[in-house]
Amino acid sequence: MSISKSLVLNEIKKFSPSHIIIGYSGGVDSSVLLNISKELDIPLIAIYINHNLHRDSLKWQIHCQQTCQKYNLQFISHSLDKVPKGESFEAWASKQRMAFFQKIMQQYSKPLLLLGHHQDDQAETFLIQAIRGSGLAGLAGIPHYKELHHGGVLRPLLKL
Repeated sequence: MSISKSLVLNEIKKFSPSHIIIGYSGGVDSSVLLNISKELDIPLIAIYINHNLHRDSLKWQIHCQQTCQKYNLQFISHSLDKVPKGESFEAWASKQRMAFFQKIMQQYSKPLLLLGHHQDDQAETFLIQAIRGSGLAGLAGIPHYKELHHGGVLRPLLKL
């Protein structure tokens, strides 16, 4: 087992979750989390959020669903509506995703949401916030762990 894989598994185990929920896009980062997490003896739910922005969105959703079927994992998909006029898509979509994740998380006693953010995402977030003139809170970047109303969200790849 690789050191990175061990670090991610140990990080997840520290929280003793009843269920693992993964924000699963089908991309490399969330696929790595899915493949690592399925080795744990903890129920795993993969959630695909369809932003309906790209013509291949449905193909990605089907790919994610088929991957989960292959591994006998629970799969949930959710489609976002169109962004309201005058709203920032990124901010609106982020709120919509988190609201849906939390809706699913409320069904379990001690869920842990895993997201595939990594150091490149952290650097990108910092630069965007700096360009926007964000204060110190915005420049703090993406948190590694955050407690939610029900459960928590962990980004284990941020530490790799």
